[in-house]
Amino acid sequence: MKTELLEVSPTQKEITIEIEPEEVREVYNNVSKKYAKAAQVDGFRKGYAPLDVIRLRYNEEIKSEVLQELFSPKVGEAIQEYNLNPLSEPHLHIENSENLKVNGSQPISLRVHVEVMPEIPAPEYKNLEVTRRVRPLSDDELSRIIDERRQESATLIPIEDRKSQDGDTVIVDLEGTFADDETSEPIKADNLEIKLGDANIEKSFTENLVGVEEDEEKEFTVAYAPDFTSPMLAGKTVNYKAKIKSVGKV
Repeated sequence: MKTELLEVSPTQKEITIEIEPEEVREVYNNVSKKYAKAAQVDGFRKGYAPLDVIRLRYNEEIKSEVLQELFSPKVGEAIQEYNLNPLSEPHLHIENSENLKVNGSQPISLRVHVEVMPEIPAPEYKNLEVTRRVRPLSDDELSRIIDERRQESATLIPIEDRKSQDGDTVIVDLEGTFADDETSEPIKADNLEIKLGDANIEKSFTENLVGVEEDEEKEFTVAYAPDFTSPMLAGKTVNYKAKIKSVGKV
C-alpha cells in the first residue's frame, strides 16, 4: 500500500491511498469463493458453480464486499501512519469509480478526507514575570480568621451539670411545619448544631433553646421577617418541635 498526505488546511487533511493489484486480487478471490460456496445456481449443485459464473451473477455484490474489506483496514492504517485524530468519520472518494475493476488487474486508488483539530502552539510561559498582590490583614481580621479556624476544629465538650445558656451549642433533631401553609413539605433536620447567641442564628432559636437540657423536647414558633435571608422562610411562620440530643461547650 502506498500513501501520501496532503495538508489541505489546518483542520483538513487528505490521504491518497493506492492498493496494489496483488492485495486486491487476494481479497477478490476470497470473496468470490465465499459466494460460490453459498450460491444456489440453476444447473449446478450448491457450492459447485464455476467461479466465472458466480462472478458474473453476483458482480455488484462481490465488488461491494471487496471494497469494504479493502478500505476499512487500509484507511485505518493510513490514519495511524500519519498520527491523525479524526473528529468525525473520514470521507472516501474512489478514483475512476465508474470503470473500477476489483479483480486485481489494476491498483485501486482512493482519497480519504479527514477533519482534525488544528495544532495549537503552546504559549511561551518561561521567564514570564508575575506580580503577586498581597492584601494586608488588619489585627481584627486576623483574629477573626484564627477564631473561625479554631471553632471549625474545636471539640464539643458535653455539659451535664446545668441547663443550656447563651454561648453554648445545642444539638437537636428539628421538625418544623408551616403555620400558614399545611400543604408545604415539613422542615426536618437531624443532629443540627445551634450555637446560642450566634449572630448568624435566628434570635428566636436562642430565646427558646436557652434553659434546655439533654433529652428535653421543646415546641416553639418562629415568625420570620419578610426580608429573611432564606426565600423559603421569608415572611413565613413555622411551628418547631426540637428534641434536645446534647448540650455542650466548644
